[in-house]
Amino acid sequence: CLIGAHDALRERAGMLLSPPLRAQHDQFVLEVRTAMAEETYTAARTAGEAMPLEEAIAVATNVLAIIAEPDSQTITPPESAHRGLSRREVEVLRLIAVGSSNRQIAHDLFLSPRTVERHIANIYLKIDVHTKAEASAYARRQHLA
Repeated sequence: CLIGAHDALRERAGMLLSPPLRAQHDQFVLEVRTAMAEETYTAARTAGEAMPLEEAIAVATNVLAIIAEPDSQTITPPESAHRGLSRREVEVLRLIAVGSSNRQIAHDLFLSPRTVERHIANIYLKIDVHTKAEASAYARRQHLA
């Protein structure tokens, strides 16, 4: 997911890679893609592209800590990356976590109430919860709220 976060943040900042760095980057991406199933890579990259800067920094810091002391920690990717939450589902989950009603979520995100209900049902399935309280707790654990 860090590849997606890096590319999205670099693109938003309008930064270009020099030819040697571009070659290194492309080689690294090729190695990662080769090591993963295509759908896994695509899901992780998409999650990374949607990742806020603070979350990308936290994930990168966690990875660096593991590289420095491999036996001391485990990688904790953002749940949205491995649970397959879409950008919109993350937005809905964040609003659930702050106590918004379905009607408020629909209003805030310019969605129909039925679409909000569908997003919530998908979120519950993906993160394996059954209530808004459980979803809120999950969002807090993942630093989404």
